Parts: sequence; C-alpha cells; structure tokens
Amino acid sequence: MERTLKEHLDWLQARLKNVNEQLMDCDSRAQANRLQVEIRAIELAITHYQAALEIENRIISDRL
Repeated sequence: MERTLKEHLDWLQARLKNVNEQLMDCDSRAQANRLQVEIRAIELAITHYQAALEIENRIISDRL
C-alpha cells in the first residue's frame, strides 16, 4: 500500500470538504444529485477507514 490508512482517511476528509463546498455552489439539481451520491460514498469510505484504523491501532498496541 502506497499510503497509510491515516493518509487515506485524511485525503477522504479533505475530499468530503471539497465536495460539500461544490454542493453549496451548485446550480443544477442534476449536479447536486451527483454530488450527494459522491458525498454518501465518501462518508461510507471514511467509516470503513476509521474502523480499519482502529483495528490497526489495537493490533499495534497489543504487540507492545
């Protein structure tokens, strides 16, 4: 993996912020719908990466 889980999570959170800003400036309903679909996908990915990061942290702390 080229990026760590934390780096992926940080990128997703930045992307979510960017897409939310795009949604606020959106003019058409069709574009707003596409952005809302992307927002839901990003939020789901964030949830998965957060869970993976928690598991990774538990594994590391168990090794210590």
